[in-house]
Amino acid sequence: MAWISALLAAISTLVIGFVWYHPKLFGTAWMKSLGMTEADAAKGNMAVMYGSAVVLAMVMTMPLAYQVGHPDENLSPFMHGFYHGAYYNGVMLAAPVTAINGIFNRMTLTHILISAGYWVVTLGVMGGILAMMHGGGNGAG
Repeated sequence: MAWISALLAAISTLVIGFVWYHPKLFGTAWMKSLGMTEADAAKGNMAVMYGSAVVLAMVMTMPLAYQVGHPDENLSPFMHGFYHGAYYNGVMLAAPVTAINGIFNRMTLTHILISAGYWVVTLGVMGGILAMMHGGGNGAG
């Protein structure tokens, strides 16, 4: 059961990425911040890119599943997991790492904010999925 929840959480990164980086949301601004065109974005081995992303996201589920494994009297399992994922892992870890890398890689503020925001939301959803499937929380709310 643990590998199923890890796989679902990992796949959620692709689903959220599809929405987050869609041209009607942040995709156009993200590509512009990189000087990228839609043709540039379509280049590369998509199977390797997406396969690697899922494998790496599954690695990310390991510590996150541990963090959301305890119950919380005040939050539903999903919200408990979302909180741990978004705040502790997203805001306090992924966003600063993304910003530091972006600063030294000379990325625009737009690029940094779009990328960091993606990780905050994505880690929140991953945490929510893991907590729901492992019973972290009391079922309220």
